[in-house]
Amino acid sequence: MGHPGRADRLAPATTQPDQMAVLEAVVDISDDAVFSLDATRHITKWNRSAERIFGHSEAEIVGQDLALLFPAHLRRDVTVVFETVAAGDRVSHFETEIQRHDGMLSPISLSAIIDVDATVVAVAVVARDVTEQVLAQATLAEVESRGRESEALAH
Repeated sequence: MGHPGRADRLAPATTQPDQMAVLEAVVDISDDAVFSLDATRHITKWNRSAERIFGHSEAEIVGQDLALLFPAHLRRDVTVVFETVAAGDRVSHFETEIQRHDGMLSPISLSAIIDVDATVVAVAVVARDVTEQVLAQATLAEVESRGRESEALAH
């Protein structure tokens, strides 16, 4: 048997505002940075994980150009990604680096899709901090290299 009152708490959201509130709550608790851009590449929404990963608060970043999040040498690549998405193509797991608010570079995996509604264009971006994966790959590559060196010396 179910728990009393549980069905009420788990009842599906039936109205558009309720569905939006649920969606916003899900986005806000995500471990990934989730943010949206308007057609001019300006940031319009910013979740808590975006604050943690990028180091910018929502108040300071909303309205800013996407390019602010990336080091100068990668901004052209990010522009190409934005143009790809604006043309209607999805970008999945594009690996790049961001420049955090404190100036540190941090590797991320970025995915983006476009939402077109009449004349309104919005780009939804999900960015995942992949620092741990990059460090693990580097460590593995170093261990494998040392193993090959040891084998070569043994023969």
